[in-house]
Amino acid sequence: MGKLSETLALERCRLFVGRDAEIAAAQQWIQNQNAPTEVLFISGIGGVGKSSLMMRIIDLTAQANQLAIWIDGRVCPETPAGFVEALFDSVKQNFGDLTHQTFSNKEIIQEIFKSKTLLCIDNYESIQMIDSWLREVFLPQLPATGLMVLLVSRKNLSEPWQHDLAWRSRVKHIALLPFIKQEVMLYLFRNGITKSVDTEQIFSETQGLPLALALTSEKLQQVGSHVWPLSLRINAELMREVTAPDLLETLELLCILPQATPEWLGRLLRTPLDADKLLKLSRISFVRPTADGFALHDVARYYLKEDMMRREPERVQSLRTRIVMELVQDIKSSDIHQRRKLTSILLSTCRDAFQINSVPIIPQDIEHMQMEAFQPSDLPHLMRILQDQDSLAVSIEKDLIVLQQLAEQFPECIRVYRSKETIPLAFCSGFHLYRETTAFHETFFPGMLEQAFPGEIEKMRTQSVEESNTYYHLLAGTSERDSDHTFWELMGIIIAEWLILYSAGLRLVMINTYEGLNGILFQLGYRMRPLTGLPEDHPFCHATIRELDWRDLDVGDRILELFGMKAPKSTSPLSKIIPDRAIKSALPLAEDPVRLEQTELAKILELSGIELQDTIQKLLWGDLIFPLDERMQQLLRLMSTIANLTAEIATKRLHVSRATYFRIRADALRVLKELLLLKCS
Repeated sequence: MGKLSETLALERCRLFVGRDAEIAAAQQWIQNQNAPTEVLFISGIGGVGKSSLMMRIIDLTAQANQLAIWIDGRVCPETPAGFVEALFDSVKQNFGDLTHQTFSNKEIIQEIFKSKTLLCIDNYESIQMIDSWLREVFLPQLPATGLMVLLVSRKNLSEPWQHDLAWRSRVKHIALLPFIKQEVMLYLFRNGITKSVDTEQIFSETQGLPLALALTSEKLQQVGSHVWPLSLRINAELMREVTAPDLLETLELLCILPQATPEWLGRLLRTPLDADKLLKLSRISFVRPTADGFALHDVARYYLKEDMMRREPERVQSLRTRIVMELVQDIKSSDIHQRRKLTSILLSTCRDAFQINSVPIIPQDIEHMQMEAFQPSDLPHLMRILQDQDSLAVSIEKDLIVLQQLAEQFPECIRVYRSKETIPLAFCSGFHLYRETTAFHETFFPGMLEQAFPGEIEKMRTQSVEESNTYYHLLAGTSERDSDHTFWELMGIIIAEWLILYSAGLRLVMINTYEGLNGILFQLGYRMRPLTGLPEDHPFCHATIRELDWRDLDVGDRILELFGMKAPKSTSPLSKIIPDRAIKSALPLAEDPVRLEQTELAKILELSGIELQDTIQKLLWGDLIFPLDERMQQLLRLMSTIANLTAEIATKRLHVSRATYFRIRADALRVLKELLLLKCS
């Protein structure tokens, strides 16, 4: 994959057109050894070339031997803890898995950013709820020089970034525009399209949008410029036409998955992707690289998925079922932070399966019906929405005060869905329970959390936001004055917001007296219990606690149950779960059967110390057994003979780079687990 990445970088450089001022600004920062820390915010409509510009800046950073970190907001849990985990996961190739060592999060972050670094957050609009935490808590702890934060978003820069006096001088906002005519001509030339083309028509039809222009270019290269007329609009038929037949199945999978690694695609495809196919896939204009693999461009995914749902709904359902089953199996064998990411992908993949009486709870067009960050000008509209539905409130006066204070103290906790005329039609609000938010809640609703979580309240009152694992839904509402959306459509938008975006790896909690949504909440998997212990005159003394807990290991099975599916009862020994830590702690004890018998690995495999010792020694010192290769075996031997093996020692002994070492270690641990389970079955 290293050679592939170099090839792709060269191609991106050759085909890259325009954006001269933006590239110049990035180059100036890269070349300045004492460059101050700054934020470069890139925004623009879908298909305008945001991802291409981001990838070009990443390539320039890599060419300068500077660290580039890439986080995709679409698959990053929208919590501070989730963001930190995504950061650590992104830098494993450079630093190894630092989370398994005895460092605090703060020490690990300081280690990561001690050299000049580009931190890219793609699809930034997807993690707006932690916007203020990033701006006020996370970024201020990083160095004052040598860091560029590249935020890529469809939405424009939020007001807090614009009005924050401390950040104002360090923030640059670039709103990308479509190509001008000269750039369109240069793009066509670099793609080898130089004869018999009507550049005026191409410019007019594509409106200078890079994605539409790239699709047109691919079509012209296929059929020849003499074949007219061509459909130059972005549509599913054109995207299928410009895709090689042996990659069409891959496109179908990417319509359902928000993103996929090459390994994942290899598992799901009838014919695995080889290096040539991966290269062909990466060259398709509407397939974009991600931090973990590949994804369809948002615009392309919308058109292709809509078309596929219309033409082959049964095939879509069949593919989704296969994907869901694979995800559930991966969740069972994952560590906690991987589990959160996989749960997020699982919920996103099967969100349209949440139904009541065959009617989807979450709108099909949810990609284009998303909530946005709260703006101060929204507050009068949200207050009116609450007043219009005052029959649902325990105390409308209290709710109005809470909403007003929330807008002042925690504005990032309010999300708003607006009409085409930008009028708020629905909103939801809530926060992760930690020191500050728990105090806020107890100010207005004393005693509630103490009675709801008597064994946890003291921890909630002292923990930081990064330590919180509970999201508390506070207030929500929909407008009854809009004729373009039904009440249930607006409710679906709200549900998608808290279910898909906020829930991965968390417990969701809602406490109120309104019973009207119980049917939906049961369908979503909520469990309900009465709130007891409050005095009779307390407005919430007869309230219901509703909980949805995705923190457990069996989260995959529970999601399957919601859709009337059952996880396959595999008779394979691979259904057992062996954490990495169990292997790492057992290998150095391979010569000591007494201590080996006390290890977590022996308990999982249900083996005596002598039996486990014999099994390990045969795998490490005996003949190679596929898929264990010589280099993996060599590394496993090192791990068994050198306790607490460091990356520095391993790279010297194996004569490999750090990145290669971490790849070999991951493969070796995975293969050893499989072979141990097979031998012990």
